[in-house]
Formats: sequence, structure tokens, C-alpha cells
Amino acid sequence: MGGIKSNEKQLTQFLTIAQGTADLEQGSYEISLTWDDAGRVYIHDKLIVDEWNPSKYKFDESPNKKVEIVFVKGTHKFRLSHVELGGFASLRLQLKKVN
Repeated sequence: MGGIKSNEKQLTQFLTIAQGTADLEQGSYEISLTWDDAGRVYIHDKLIVDEWNPSKYKFDESPNKKVEIVFVKGTHKFRLSHVELGGFASLRLQLKKVN
């Protein structure tokens, strides 16, 4: 049984919210989000990836979406939202510089 265990209780449905900053050099970057069941990515409070419709995918599927974005040099604020509706859970956010 998947999910989060809290004391003696197993929570199969939950919401994940994470935020942070990154100091980046100027250039093109690829943001890659893998999720199950729904996910969103914000940069400076602007919605960049919006995959908040779990009915678009098969049960226990881990879709991936890649977006290329150009950053100016400096500190950038990221926020990630994810919902798990039960069963298999998956969440991965990756940022890499594009040559």
C-alpha cells in the first residue's frame, strides 16, 4: 500500500508543495517534470507547467513534460505542486542547462 505513513495511519491521498530558489547563469534551461497523478511548476509565481488533470492519463502512469526557458543571470524562485490520488506515486523535477 503506497502513500505517506503518519503514526499508525496510512494516507494514500496527499498534496505536495515545495518551493525554493536557484542561482542561475544566463542561458537556456530545460525544466522536466515527471508526476503521478497531477503536477504544476511555477517560476516567480508564473505557471510554467500545468498538468492538473489526472483524468488525461492512465492509472499509475508517470508522464513527463519538458519546457525550455531562458533565464537571466540571478536568483530565481521555483514552486511545485503535486497531488497523489492513491496507488503508485511519482514526482521528479529536474533543471538542466541546454548547450
